[in-house]
Amino acid sequence: MIFLRLLLVVLLACPFAASAQEKVRKSDVVRLLQKLQTEQNNPQALRAAGFEGEKLKLMLDHGTKLANNQTILGHMADQLINARNAPTPTNPVGGLLAPLLDRGMPYMPVSEQIYHMKVELTVMQAMSTANCGRSVKDTIAPEVFGRALVQTMARLNAPALKEYLRIVRKASTLGVSRPNPPRIADAKREKVLEGFASALEVTAAEKGLSRAYARSDTDMRGLSNREACGLGLLFIETIIDTKGPNQKPLLQLFWRDFQ
Repeated sequence: MIFLRLLLVVLLACPFAASAQEKVRKSDVVRLLQKLQTEQNNPQALRAAGFEGEKLKLMLDHGTKLANNQTILGHMADQLINARNAPTPTNPVGGLLAPLLDRGMPYMPVSEQIYHMKVELTVMQAMSTANCGRSVKDTIAPEVFGRALVQTMARLNAPALKEYLRIVRKASTLGVSRPNPPRIADAKREKVLEGFASALEVTAAEKGLSRAYARSDTDMRGLSNREACGLGLLFIETIIDTKGPNQKPLLQLFWRDFQ
C-alpha cells in the first residue's frame, strides 16, 4: 500500500556513469545530490502544479532545506555508494527517503504523528477515487501518482502545508539516526492488533465494505478502486480515532509494519 510521502522524492534517478572500479567520494555524491535537488526546486514547475503566494514560498523553502540537510544527503550518499559497490549494482534512490520517514515517525510526539496522518487522509480524500484506489493497491503509475499528489498538495491551506512539511523534514532526519523501530512486546503487539482488527471489522460493516475487507488480506489488488480507496481511508481513519494506551503502539506498528 502506498501511503503518501509528500515531496520527499528528491530524485528519481542518479547518474553515476563512472566505472564500478573507480572510487566515488562521499563528498562528491553529496554535492551531486544537492545540485540535483536545487535544480528541481523550480518555481515555474511549482506554479504549474498550482502553488502560489505563501504556499509557493513554503515549497521553495522546503526544497532549499532538503538541499541543505547534510544528515539526509549524507545518508543517501552512503546508500548510493554501497549500492554501486555491491556485486550487482542497483539504483535505490526512489526507495531511500520514504524509509527514513517511517523510521523517524515513531520517535516523534504522538500529536505530530496524528497531524501527519490527518494531512495524508486529506490528500487521499482529495484524489479521484480511481487514483486513490490505485495508490492503496500500489498499482498506480509513479508519474500519475506524483502528478495527483502535487496537485492535491497545492489545495492544502498554507498553515497545514507548513506544519506538514516541517514534520516530514524532522521525521526524515530522525530516521537517519534511528534505524531500528521501537521494541514492542509480543503480547502488547497482539493485543493492539486484535483491537485494531475488531475496530476495522465493525466500521467496514457500517460502510458496506465487509466483503472487501475480508478479501483485502489476500487479494487487495483484486478489489475495485472504489473498494480499495474506501478501505485505505477507513484504515487511516481508524488509526486516527484510536485513543488510550493502544494509540502509541498502534502508530509504531503502522510505521514499522503497515507500509
